[in-house]
Amino acid sequence: KYRGVIQCAATIVKEEGARGLWSGTIPALFLWIPYTAIQFAALGEFRRQAEHAGVDPKSPPLAFAAGAFAGVAATVCTYPFDVIRTVLAAQGNPRVYHSLADAARGVIRDRGLGGLYAGLGVTLVEIIPASAIQFGSYAVLRAAAMKAEGKGGGGDGDGDA
Repeated sequence: KYRGVIQCAATIVKEEGARGLWSGTIPALFLWIPYTAIQFAALGEFRRQAEHAGVDPKSPPLAFAAGAFAGVAATVCTYPFDVIRTVLAAQGNPRVYHSLADAARGVIRDRGLGGLYAGLGVTLVEIIPASAIQFGSYAVLRAAAMKAEGKGGGGDGDGDA
């Protein structure tokens, strides 16, 4: 149906109006704002538990584990928004669903509550290493930068992810 970016945009505007270019934006915000908040809350809790256990939560191995944990927590909590966003974006014209709530009701009606988590396993297979690498790499690079500046790898918490 689409042969390039310009032709795609023109087709969407022609079929759905200019508003169609932003289809899925609100559901995406409902996904990424809480996702980020949950991810960093989970990361903080992981660090608190590590400190309570007497281990350094900023050490690279624990930073990789913390990243994986944070990614899983955020993904599981926000995955229904991702499913709804995908349903809304993929429905085309004429629209089957006209709002987030309408799409959620439709998914639950057609697939049950489990439908809001369809594909979660595959997503976690991608999220676990990606989040581990994101936070673990940050810890490794931050420790190297601190060492190069002669400040050691610990730090006072400024700029910690």
